[in-house]
Amino acid sequence: MYRHWHHLLRRRCVFTALASLVAFANLSVLKPLSSLAADPAPSQAAGKVPSMDSEKSASTRANTAGSDSDATSTSSSGATVSEFAKSRSISHYWLANGYFRRWNLDLSAVELEEAIMYWPGLLAAHRDLCLVNLCRGHLGRAVAELMMVVGLGEPIPLSKSEQDALNKKATQLHYQQALKYGYERNWDEAALEFQWALSYKPTDANIYRSLAFAFGNTGNFDKAEEFYQTTFQLCPRDAFSHADFAFMLSGAGRKKRATQQLAEAVALEPSAAALHVDLGWMAEANGDLPTAAREFNAAVALSPKHGGLWLHLGRILERQGLRAEAINAYSEALTIDPGQDEARKSLSRLQQLGAAQKGDIH
Repeated sequence: MYRHWHHLLRRRCVFTALASLVAFANLSVLKPLSSLAADPAPSQAAGKVPSMDSEKSASTRANTAGSDSDATSTSSSGATVSEFAKSRSISHYWLANGYFRRWNLDLSAVELEEAIMYWPGLLAAHRDLCLVNLCRGHLGRAVAELMMVVGLGEPIPLSKSEQDALNKKATQLHYQQALKYGYERNWDEAALEFQWALSYKPTDANIYRSLAFAFGNTGNFDKAEEFYQTTFQLCPRDAFSHADFAFMLSGAGRKKRATQQLAEAVALEPSAAALHVDLGWMAEANGDLPTAAREFNAAVALSPKHGGLWLHLGRILERQGLRAEAINAYSEALTIDPGQDEARKSLSRLQQLGAAQKGDIH
């Protein structure tokens, strides 16, 4: 028990010492994290991924807040840092502070790492990353960043493979955050996070598709269509992107184009029963019963053990006046699922109607 408490006390002392060193580091570039975070990231303020103009503006603000040593074009390791790289670095830096205010430590950390990747000598980013890692419980990483801050170490530029790995990590974190916002129906924030994910992987069709879906849910159909079209260019055989686009068009009241897109999805993936069902439902909603019957016939051919599909096919056929075909569909539904009360009642009704008509004839 004594050793356990001694271990905890020692860790607490280490944590306190590290925090104190960071707080009292005598570097003019280092303002408290809260004051640096008071100026929001350009992307957060504008609701979009920042343009180069906003990045340059952010760079000017950060250089004004920092020391002359940080405003130079040469990092502490001697590597030259271009103005473009510095502006990109500061853009990521301000974004990291925005995530810190929301207590999203993982995204804050990865954005600070991106800032350092572009500008290894940005000491404010090393300082903030030290604090973020302390909050995350990553003491070893915090110590490493603290060494950069107090001059006991020099930042080493990342290799190409390390940069790619960092960008992949950032893509995944932003994408996961976007999905979380989507589950919460916070589509504006979801769209923003998808755009950040796209900034790291600008040729990913899945991100474009997700971004289009998010814009569609915000009601910005023109923007959604723009990103769907890019998805089609990047992945021409993606049938389900066409299906998503079709339902967005249908929701916007563009019924004819919606049907065309869904038909294209079926043509691209004719073995997907779900797409036939979707096109069948859409056709039925538009009053096109022949197309609806054709698509549900295709669906039951692909998924013959699905009693619900047979049941709905029976409904459509009955509405068309095709009694014999409807009886067959209801019978199949009952064979698969004897508990289908609607199928049993519909089958009994049609059989009785048929028997009554035969009696009238005789």
